[in-house]
Amino acid sequence: MIILNDIQDAIIMKNKLSSVLRRSNTFGMNVSDMQVELDMIIGDLLKNIDRIESNMENEYDIYAD
Repeated sequence: MIILNDIQDAIIMKNKLSSVLRRSNTFGMNVSDMQVELDMIIGDLLKNIDRIESNMENEYDIYAD
């Protein structure tokens, strides 16, 4: 299960994954091409995770003082 921060994140992920699937069918992408696309999506998710964790840490620091 993919847990996302909000509905906007879920819609963005749905659109990105749908796009990869559509292009793989339209352009006959091979496994390697799809792996590159998925790796880019995972990279975006990791950036978002880092941003959310940083925001959570900052909020904790504010309340800890």
